[in-house]
Amino acid sequence: MSRVEPLLHVAERDVFEASRTGTHYAPAAFAEEGFVHCCTDAQLAGVLQRYYRDRDDLVRLLLDADALDAPLRFEDTTGRGEAFPHIYGPIPHAAVRAQRSIRTDAGGALSDGDALRRGPRGSNPEAALEHAAFVLASEFRDGVHAQLGSLTDPATSRWLTEELARRCPGFTDEDYGRALGDGFLASR
Repeated sequence: MSRVEPLLHVAERDVFEASRTGTHYAPAAFAEEGFVHCCTDAQLAGVLQRYYRDRDDLVRLLLDADALDAPLRFEDTTGRGEAFPHIYGPIPHAAVRAQRSIRTDAGGALSDGDALRRGPRGSNPEAALEHAAFVLASEFRDGVHAQLGSLTDPATSRWLTEELARRCPGFTDEDYGRALGDGFLASR
């Protein structure tokens, strides 16, 4: 499991989608800067406020740091005393565990139409839920929960939902079901 939970990158939707013809994604700034800017869930609100005001063309990528094939470094490049994650190479599409379209208002806050819910101190519970579902799905596939039957068994489905609810409380059963479905697709 990654020590960075979760690792996020905000991308322009068109640029990210255009990169799907290859194996990696890199924003235009990568050629000049030599790294890809990322953030943690706690840093996302500040990043959106500083750099992405009044936008409706963005996707938030949830990345698996363990699937990167380039160095990941936490650095304070602004001198403000806050280290941000930087990936020193393009992002392999295999490292993208989930993506979600996002919109921001004139102040850089997520618009009300977005499914991303905000918690205290700028945390991002939905990103945490997506990551927890991916980890749980990976554990299931790796045999960590060997006591469980197949995914089609209602008892297995119920246990997975209850376990995800224990790890990330405060969501609906529908949210847990969607997150588990996405987690199993991403963990293949």
